[in-house]
Amino acid sequence: MTSTWLITGATSGFGRLVAERALAGGAHVIAIGRRRDRLAELADQAPRGQATTVPQDSPRV
Repeated sequence: MTSTWLITGATSGFGRLVAERALAGGAHVIAIGRRRDRLAELADQAPRGQATTVPQDSPRV
């Protein structure tokens, strides 16, 4: 059975590393981050259907 990981901050740093490792291990990753371009890169690198991206915009004050 495939595991599913919900990872926040998946566009850079530790969150990106965890997302890449989880994908490499065959997990389905729900990746959340603010940078749409980096989320798209992550999804493009993942096997088809293995990554779901959720862009979140930070509120502007």
